[in-house]
Amino acid sequence: MLKKQTLEVLKKQKEEKFAFIDINKLELLNELIDNIGVEDSETRDGLIYPNLAHLLHDKHFDEDTLSTVLETLLDDKHLFYDIEDNIKNSVLTRSFTSLQLVILVYVHKRDNIISKDLIYKTFTTFLDYFDKEKHYEGYNDEVGWLHSIAHSADVFAQFLTIDYFKSNEIEKVFESVMKKFKTKEYYFSHNEDERLIVGIKKAIQRDILEEAYIIDYIERFSDFEKTQDYPEMFYIKNNIKNFLGTLYFSLIEEEKYENITNKIKEVMINKVKLR
Repeated sequence: MLKKQTLEVLKKQKEEKFAFIDINKLELLNELIDNIGVEDSETRDGLIYPNLAHLLHDKHFDEDTLSTVLETLLDDKHLFYDIEDNIKNSVLTRSFTSLQLVILVYVHKRDNIISKDLIYKTFTTFLDYFDKEKHYEGYNDEVGWLHSIAHSADVFAQFLTIDYFKSNEIEKVFESVMKKFKTKEYYFSHNEDERLIVGIKKAIQRDILEEAYIIDYIERFSDFEKTQDYPEMFYIKNNIKNFLGTLYFSLIEEEKYENITNKIKEVMINKVKLR
């Protein structure tokens, strides 16, 4: 639990545009990381997240400190906390850890700090997390936004625009996303497709992927489990339709992607089926 005086500090910093004057920033940083997934949404979303994000984003710490923070966020008390999802609302810690990874990968790109080796480690570790994450709920009336998949999408959007990440890394993300959107256990209904397409589109626009790979990638969305059980058949089919449809409309205005959008249309009409 956050100390009462810490809550007052966080509220004051928000009012003062996160200046962090006359504050032990490292001490505050560590306390926020320890409480990254508290259940109270006003505290988590409105105070902890923005204060922690500004501490990491606004050049308050040197590279060694940021690297240490990154290593900490990847551990089993944060990104992999209760990865089997046995503890109620444990996904909040994992999901809101992801949002701070967004900041740190962005800072790496902006300032050319944090070693490439650690960024590659973060990338492979995050793919492992994304594959293992099984709590897909977007919003909960009791605790607010959980959004593990949408927050993961924001992490991927940062990875996919790292200039030294080439087709090999991009394809790994694409494959992980496809696997997740073929789930029959849950219907993604909180804009997860739109959040993921942000990074997917940026990766396609880098024009380093072979068009043949993208065409094949889209085709393979039609290879999914054809269950007759309800609601599973609804979940898997609509997850795929939403993802492909969002990708289609994100690219339709760019003529050079005509082959890709034609392939999406073909797969949706003839193989996934619009109805």
